[in-house]
Amino acid sequence: MADDEFQKLSNDRFDEIMDFEADQNKLESLKRNRAHVNWKIEEERESFYWQLCRLINNWESRLPNLREIFRREEIDWLLTQSAKTGPVELISFVIRTGYRDEPDLDEDGKPLLCRNTPVHYAAKHKIRNWISKIRELFKIYDKFNVNYTNESGFTHFHAACMSGCDEIVEKFLELGQDPNISMKETGDTSLHLALKNGHTKTFELLLRNGADPNGANKKELTPLHIICRGGNDDLFEVFFKIANEIKQTIQVDARDISGRTPLHWAVHYGRMKLVELLLRRGADVNSKDANENSCLHFIGDVEVAHDATEKFFEICVKIQLTVQVNALDNAGRAPLHVALRNDKPQMFESLLRNGADPNIAEAEGLTSLHLIALHGIDDLVEKFFEICNDMQLKVQVNAQEKKGRTPLQFAVCLDKRRVVESLLRNGADPNIADVEEYTSLHTICSMNYDDDLAEKFLQICDDMQLTVQVDAQSNLGWTPLHLALFKGKKKTAEWLLRKGVDPNLANKKGCTPLHAISCREIDDDLAEWFFEICDDMNLMVQVDARNHTGETALHLAVNNGKERNIKELLRKGSDPNLVNTVGYHSLHIIAARPIDDELLEKFIKMCSDIQQTVQVSIPDKRGWTPLHYAVLKSKKQNVKDLLRRGANPNAADKCGLLPLHIICNGKHDDDWVKLFFEIADEVQQTVQVDAQDDWGLTPLDTAVGCLSPEENKAELFAAVDKGPVEQKVQLIKSYFQSRRADRVYPAVQLQRYGNNQGIKKEMKLHTKQSLGSMYTNR
Repeated sequence: MADDEFQKLSNDRFDEIMDFEADQNKLESLKRNRAHVNWKIEEERESFYWQLCRLINNWESRLPNLREIFRREEIDWLLTQSAKTGPVELISFVIRTGYRDEPDLDEDGKPLLCRNTPVHYAAKHKIRNWISKIRELFKIYDKFNVNYTNESGFTHFHAACMSGCDEIVEKFLELGQDPNISMKETGDTSLHLALKNGHTKTFELLLRNGADPNGANKKELTPLHIICRGGNDDLFEVFFKIANEIKQTIQVDARDISGRTPLHWAVHYGRMKLVELLLRRGADVNSKDANENSCLHFIGDVEVAHDATEKFFEICVKIQLTVQVNALDNAGRAPLHVALRNDKPQMFESLLRNGADPNIAEAEGLTSLHLIALHGIDDLVEKFFEICNDMQLKVQVNAQEKKGRTPLQFAVCLDKRRVVESLLRNGADPNIADVEEYTSLHTICSMNYDDDLAEKFLQICDDMQLTVQVDAQSNLGWTPLHLALFKGKKKTAEWLLRKGVDPNLANKKGCTPLHAISCREIDDDLAEWFFEICDDMNLMVQVDARNHTGETALHLAVNNGKERNIKELLRKGSDPNLVNTVGYHSLHIIAARPIDDELLEKFIKMCSDIQQTVQVSIPDKRGWTPLHYAVLKSKKQNVKDLLRRGANPNAADKCGLLPLHIICNGKHDDDWVKLFFEIADEVQQTVQVDAQDDWGLTPLDTAVGCLSPEENKAELFAAVDKGPVEQKVQLIKSYFQSRRADRVYPAVQLQRYGNNQGIKKEMKLHTKQSLGSMYTNR
């Protein structure tokens, strides 16, 4: 037995010697590694930090004197790294070495307090295990009469409060620390920090040691605001209990920077127990924030329990408080509106049963019924009328918002049929018009889809013995039939026609429903269908009715290139030779279109098939024929078709311009003249090449004037090109004088002679008008 004991003692001694030698080696390694670190280089510092973390593992004896190895700033950096990324073991190791922070002193021997420490870093960044690290760090930074403060005003005392280190907080307070010191950046006091981090005992300790229970931070949040935002009911009771003990009055209606009271925040987060406690403590139930939101607005605007409104009213009834249920926010919305906008039917019902006005309107004039229709709450409309009947509340079912629209118009616009029916059965007027004189029927007919809504609408009106003005006109004269046809809604249009709508009623610009069909971009069978329905009902359609510019439906169909529509109109007797107020008839319109297609030829053939004669050379009010327009628009196909159909190639407008003048104005390809003459020859038409316009110009004059000098073949320009400038000018003068003395060659052509300023100046003296501008003005 003695041998065993001896052996054990020997082994222990051996282990002790080995540990001593190991720790001695660690100490030497620590000193050696530190000596090789350039502390100014971050990578070297970090590498050394991780070496140190490995080195201190199982370091039991002969702990180093850190002050002999490191400067204070270096130890601060290592501890900050531990608070930032590393394990708490390094902090524990520093504590075991006996290292304690010593403050710098000023000339008077007082501690210098402005300093960033690892405690500040750990509290600010709250990285993993931050509270336990702060507790350990306070064993190193243990001078509690020294409250280190960083540049943002955050102190060690703040760190202790926010981490719940009650014993540390108590030591600070015992040494005279002011509990109301605040942070520069946020204005938070120690009380705010303890509350925000949920440290109830710290909060109590601070209150009992002089912390201001009404102190506000830079957002004007008081401790009571923070309690109500956090929802700790027990803390609320403790707060008021201590306040009573220390004879402090809590400002229950204090306002934060947004004007919100603690009650607003309690309501916002649905803390109904806190709401009751606040109200019993005297909180103003009708207080509003900076945006004029009341408690009821908050309930309607946030996600809280469905029965929050009922509970709120129950609390107010118990305490005998009167709630202003119709209070408006700065957008003119009452709680009733907010409830509807956020789809809260249970709150809506509770508000109505507690005195809310069902007719109160928002700033834009929207009432509850408008919002029910707008937000499509089908089930609520019947409930709304039921509650109002129970409460004997009169509902203004025909209330109009700022644009004059009623709830019924909103409902039909959104195709809410149950709402439409309920509104009509509860007194909605189907004929009320908005500011543009659109009725509900106009709205139905202007929608893109074609279904039985109009039929359903009119059937309900018949059931209710309501007369619907089916021919009502908007402020522009549009009827529901115009709109239905323009949208291509056959079902709706047929129902209207069978209800007695006038198929020829024109709007204020003279457009009939037939015009509306021709205005559509889609070329379908709508015109054919329209005529069939009207024939079936023995309704006479005025096929050639004119609008305010004298255009018929045929003109519009032609302009839109709607072949099927054109064919049906011609078949129904539309006159292809009727002209509008500027003298255009159908061929003018086709020729003036930007598209050079076969429409003109097809149009003439359609007329021929029904034995209608088309006047291919009829002039408009300026004397232009379709051929003029086809040439102007460079439409070769149309020119061919017109000439082959008998168009007069020598027709002159009121200024004497022939189509050939237009071809020769320099804007057409070189083969245009050739093409024009070939087709004229083909149809045995003689083109008057020497015809003069009112300026005395022939097509050749126009062509020569538009050519560049190297292209000119005329003798005159050949002579001009050979002589000196003076001779050129004289020849040009003579040429102009040999034409008509009062109508000279256009100045725009003179630029073809080159850039000589003397020539240009002389040209301007001899020029009165520009042929180029004349064409442009057309």
